[in-house]
Amino acid sequence: MITKGNREAERFRDEAGFWLPRSERALLFPSREVLPFEPLSPEPGIAAGRMATLTALAAGPGRPLVVAPLEAALQFLIPRAKLLLARLDVHRGSTIAGDRFRRHLVQWGYRPSERVAAPGEFSQRGGIIDFFPPALPSPVRLELFGDDVDSIHAFDAETQRNTAALERVPVLPAREVFLDGGVLGALKKHLIVPEGGPAGGESWLAQQAAGLPAWSTTAPRCCTRARR
Repeated sequence: MITKGNREAERFRDEAGFWLPRSERALLFPSREVLPFEPLSPEPGIAAGRMATLTALAAGPGRPLVVAPLEAALQFLIPRAKLLLARLDVHRGSTIAGDRFRRHLVQWGYRPSERVAAPGEFSQRGGIIDFFPPALPSPVRLELFGDDVDSIHAFDAETQRNTAALERVPVLPAREVFLDGGVLGALKKHLIVPEGGPAGGESWLAQQAAGLPAWSTTAPRCCTRARR
Protein backbone atom coordinates (compact mmCIF):
# COMPACT_ATOMS: atom_id res chain seq x y z
CA MET A 1 0.00 0.00 0.00
CA ILE A 2 1.47 3.36 -1.08
CA THR A 3 0.71 6.51 0.91
CA LYS A 4 1.66 10.18 0.74
CA GLY A 5 4.03 10.27 3.72
CA ASN A 6 5.16 8.55 6.90
CA ARG A 7 2.32 9.92 9.00
CA GLU A 8 -0.31 8.59 6.61
CA ALA A 9 1.51 5.26 6.38
CA GLU A 10 1.55 4.86 10.17
CA ARG A 11 -2.15 5.66 10.40
CA PHE A 12 -3.07 3.21 7.63
CA ARG A 13 -0.87 0.48 9.19
CA ASP A 14 -2.60 0.88 12.54
CA GLU A 15 -6.05 0.78 10.97
CA ALA A 16 -5.20 -2.18 8.74
CA GLY A 17 -3.87 -4.13 11.71
CA PHE A 18 -7.29 -3.82 13.33
CA TRP A 19 -9.14 -5.27 10.33
CA LEU A 20 -6.68 -7.94 9.20
CA PRO A 21 -7.10 -11.53 10.41
CA ARG A 22 -4.83 -12.61 13.26
CA SER A 23 -2.84 -14.79 10.89
CA GLU A 24 -1.91 -11.74 8.77
CA ARG A 25 0.01 -8.60 9.64
CA ALA A 26 0.71 -5.12 8.36
CA LEU A 27 4.30 -3.86 8.23
CA LEU A 28 5.40 -0.25 8.07
CA PHE A 29 8.27 0.71 5.75
CA PRO A 30 8.93 4.42 6.40
CA SER A 31 10.88 6.76 4.15
CA ARG A 32 14.24 7.99 5.40
CA GLU A 33 13.03 11.61 5.40
CA VAL A 34 16.52 12.59 4.26
CA LEU A 35 17.22 13.93 0.79
CA PRO A 36 19.98 12.32 -1.31
CA PHE A 37 23.42 13.79 -0.49
CA GLU A 38 21.96 15.75 2.43
CA PRO A 39 24.59 15.64 5.24
CA LEU A 40 22.22 13.87 7.63
CA SER A 41 21.41 10.30 8.59
CA PRO A 42 17.89 8.95 9.12
CA GLU A 43 16.52 9.06 12.64
CA PRO A 44 17.49 5.87 14.56
CA GLY A 45 13.84 4.90 14.93
CA ILE A 46 13.21 5.23 11.18
CA ALA A 47 16.36 3.28 10.29
CA ALA A 48 15.42 0.55 12.77
CA GLY A 49 11.88 0.35 11.41
CA ARG A 50 13.07 -0.01 7.83
CA MET A 51 15.53 -2.77 8.75
CA ALA A 52 12.94 -4.63 10.83
CA THR A 53 10.52 -4.68 7.89
CA LEU A 54 13.17 -5.66 5.34
CA THR A 55 14.36 -8.49 7.59
CA ALA A 56 10.82 -9.76 8.11
CA LEU A 57 10.16 -9.74 4.36
CA ALA A 58 13.44 -11.52 3.58
CA ALA A 59 13.18 -14.31 6.14
CA GLY A 60 9.54 -14.59 7.12
CA PRO A 61 6.91 -16.77 5.44
CA GLY A 62 3.72 -15.44 3.92
CA ARG A 63 2.97 -12.15 2.24
CA PRO A 64 2.27 -9.44 4.82
CA LEU A 65 0.73 -6.14 3.88
CA VAL A 66 3.49 -3.54 3.55
CA VAL A 67 2.53 0.11 3.96
CA ALA A 68 5.05 2.63 2.64
CA PRO A 69 5.18 6.24 1.48
CA LEU A 70 5.87 6.74 -2.21
CA GLU A 71 9.34 8.10 -1.39
CA ALA A 72 10.26 4.89 0.46
CA ALA A 73 9.06 2.72 -2.42
CA LEU A 74 11.33 4.59 -4.85
CA GLN A 75 14.50 4.45 -2.72
CA PHE A 76 17.44 2.11 -3.20
CA LEU A 77 17.01 -1.25 -1.42
CA ILE A 78 19.60 -3.85 -0.50
CA PRO A 79 19.50 -7.26 -2.22
CA ARG A 80 17.58 -9.96 -0.34
CA ALA A 81 20.53 -12.36 -0.60
CA LYS A 82 22.81 -9.93 1.23
CA LEU A 83 20.23 -9.39 3.92
CA LEU A 84 19.93 -13.12 4.57
CA LEU A 85 23.72 -13.50 4.53
CA ALA A 86 24.03 -10.90 7.28
CA ARG A 87 21.83 -12.80 9.75
CA LEU A 88 23.69 -14.56 12.55
CA ASP A 89 21.92 -16.67 15.16
CA VAL A 90 23.65 -16.81 18.54
CA HIS A 91 22.47 -19.23 21.24
CA ARG A 92 23.62 -19.97 24.76
CA GLY A 93 26.56 -22.37 24.64
CA SER A 94 27.61 -21.43 21.10
CA THR A 95 31.19 -20.45 20.37
CA ILE A 96 32.07 -17.02 19.00
CA ALA A 97 35.34 -15.09 18.94
CA GLY A 98 34.80 -11.72 20.60
CA ASP A 99 36.99 -9.78 18.15
CA ARG A 100 35.44 -11.49 15.13
CA PHE A 101 31.93 -10.89 16.44
CA ARG A 102 32.74 -7.22 16.98
CA ARG A 103 33.98 -6.95 13.38
CA HIS A 104 30.78 -8.63 12.23
CA LEU A 105 28.71 -5.99 14.04
CA VAL A 106 30.72 -3.14 12.52
CA GLN A 107 30.57 -4.65 9.04
CA TRP A 108 26.79 -4.90 9.19
CA GLY A 109 26.27 -1.33 10.32
CA TYR A 110 26.42 -1.23 14.12
CA ARG A 111 27.98 1.87 15.69
CA PRO A 112 30.41 1.57 18.62
CA SER A 113 29.18 3.34 21.73
CA GLU A 114 30.17 3.53 25.39
CA ARG A 115 26.57 2.90 26.46
CA VAL A 116 24.05 1.04 24.29
CA ALA A 117 20.76 2.92 24.31
CA ALA A 118 19.51 3.09 20.70
CA PRO A 119 18.99 0.54 17.92
CA GLY A 120 22.16 -0.09 15.91
CA GLU A 121 24.63 0.56 18.76
CA PHE A 122 27.07 -1.88 20.37
CA SER A 123 29.76 -1.88 23.06
CA GLN A 124 32.24 -4.35 24.48
CA ARG A 125 33.66 -4.45 27.97
CA GLY A 126 35.95 -7.43 28.30
CA GLY A 127 33.81 -10.54 27.86
CA ILE A 128 30.51 -8.60 27.86
CA ILE A 129 29.08 -7.49 24.51
CA ASP A 130 25.98 -5.28 24.37
CA PHE A 131 24.17 -4.60 21.10
CA PHE A 132 20.74 -3.41 19.99
CA PRO A 133 19.30 -5.24 16.94
CA PRO A 134 16.82 -2.99 15.11
CA ALA A 135 14.08 -5.63 14.97
CA LEU A 136 14.06 -6.28 18.75
CA PRO A 137 12.26 -4.15 21.37
CA SER A 138 15.26 -4.00 23.71
CA PRO A 139 19.06 -4.38 23.57
CA VAL A 140 20.83 -7.68 24.19
CA ARG A 141 23.80 -8.56 26.41
CA LEU A 142 26.13 -11.47 25.70
CA GLU A 143 28.40 -12.69 28.49
CA LEU A 144 31.32 -14.74 27.21
CA PHE A 145 33.40 -17.29 29.05
CA GLY A 146 36.42 -17.42 26.81
CA ASP A 147 34.88 -17.84 23.36
CA ASP A 148 31.72 -19.55 24.64
CA VAL A 149 28.43 -17.71 25.11
CA ASP A 150 27.76 -18.21 28.82
CA SER A 151 24.51 -16.22 28.99
CA ILE A 152 22.20 -14.04 26.90
CA HIS A 153 19.97 -11.38 28.44
CA ALA A 154 17.68 -8.65 27.25
CA PHE A 155 18.32 -5.49 29.25
CA ASP A 156 16.75 -2.11 29.86
CA ALA A 157 18.38 0.62 27.77
CA GLU A 158 17.79 3.26 30.47
CA THR A 159 18.84 1.39 33.62
CA GLN A 160 21.24 -1.00 31.83
CA ARG A 161 19.94 -3.82 34.05
CA ASN A 162 19.15 -7.30 32.74
CA THR A 163 15.42 -7.91 32.36
CA ALA A 164 15.05 -11.40 30.88
CA ALA A 165 17.20 -14.44 30.14
CA LEU A 166 17.23 -15.61 26.52
CA GLU A 167 18.25 -18.91 24.97
CA ARG A 168 19.06 -17.44 21.56
CA VAL A 169 19.05 -14.15 19.72
CA PRO A 170 19.13 -13.28 16.00
CA VAL A 171 21.86 -10.78 15.15
CA LEU A 172 20.35 -8.73 12.34
CA PRO A 173 21.96 -5.95 10.28
CA ALA A 174 21.56 -2.43 11.60
CA ARG A 175 21.90 -0.45 8.36
CA GLU A 176 20.91 -0.84 4.75
CA VAL A 177 24.46 -0.54 3.41
CA PHE A 178 26.79 -3.37 4.31
CA LEU A 179 30.47 -2.58 4.65
CA ASP A 180 31.83 -5.43 2.56
CA GLY A 181 35.05 -5.44 0.53
CA GLY A 182 33.56 -3.51 -2.39
CA VAL A 183 32.18 -0.72 -0.22
CA LEU A 184 35.37 -0.45 1.84
CA GLY A 185 37.48 -0.38 -1.33
CA ALA A 186 35.46 2.58 -2.59
CA LEU A 187 35.69 4.21 0.82
CA LYS A 188 39.49 4.12 0.73
CA LYS A 189 39.40 6.46 -2.27
CA HIS A 190 37.21 9.02 -0.49
CA LEU A 191 38.38 8.95 3.14
CA ILE A 192 41.52 10.86 4.11
CA VAL A 193 43.53 9.20 6.88
CA PRO A 194 44.96 11.83 9.27
CA GLU A 195 48.70 12.08 9.63
CA GLY A 196 49.94 9.58 12.17
CA GLY A 197 46.64 7.69 12.03
CA PRO A 198 46.14 3.97 11.35
CA ALA A 199 47.07 2.46 8.03
CA GLY A 200 43.43 2.23 7.02
CA GLY A 201 42.65 -1.44 7.63
CA GLU A 202 39.15 -2.69 6.95
CA SER A 203 38.13 -2.69 10.63
CA TRP A 204 39.18 0.96 11.04
CA LEU A 205 37.55 1.99 7.76
CA ALA A 206 34.30 0.31 8.76
CA GLN A 207 34.21 2.16 12.08
CA GLN A 208 34.78 5.48 10.32
CA ALA A 209 32.00 4.74 7.81
CA ALA A 210 29.59 3.87 10.61
CA GLY A 211 29.90 7.43 11.87
CA LEU A 212 29.56 9.23 8.56
CA PRO A 213 26.30 11.17 8.11
CA ALA A 214 24.11 10.02 5.22
CA TRP A 215 26.35 6.99 4.58
CA SER A 216 23.30 4.77 4.03
CA THR A 217 22.17 7.00 1.15
CA THR A 218 25.49 7.98 -0.42
CA ALA A 219 27.40 4.67 -0.29
CA PRO A 220 25.48 2.97 -3.13
CA ARG A 221 26.20 5.92 -5.44
CA CYS A 222 29.81 6.12 -4.28
CA CYS A 223 30.39 2.45 -5.04
CA THR A 224 28.65 2.66 -8.37
CA ARG A 225 30.96 5.44 -9.48
CA ALA A 226 33.98 3.54 -8.20
CA ARG A 227 33.18 0.49 -10.33
CA ARG A 228 32.89 2.46 -13.55
